Amino acid sequence: MNLTGMDQGVGRKEPVRMCLGCRERSPQHELIRFSRSEESRSEGRGWCVKQRGVGRGAYVHRNVRCIFQAMVVKRLSRALRVSVHEGEVAQLQQLLREEIERSENDLEVDKTGSS
Repeated sequence: MNLTGMDQGVGRKEPVRMCLGCRERSPQHELIRFSRSEESRSEGRGWCVKQRGVGRGAYVHRNVRCIFQAMVVKRLSRALRVSVHEGEVAQLQQLLREEIERSENDLEVDKTGSS
């Protein structure tokens, strides 16, 4: 893990972000990004879990421990600069767990070489 933000050899900077759960810095590609979005709100979800997105987002590591630690209303509200309600936390936690499962399934497919 290169926390200086420099890729080895190429001289390009790799974005580094802080996990909202454990507060450790990691390369952006190792984290899950989530945000509040008008698009997802209109669909009744209120949350958007995408690697890239519009608006203020926050990041967590791809593990249940970090997700659990991040699911504090005050911490979420401060990080996203919006009001977050208790009921929304459970919904976000479920979406993040589904994202972890999806990424684990993608890794298994990559390892076996199947499509």
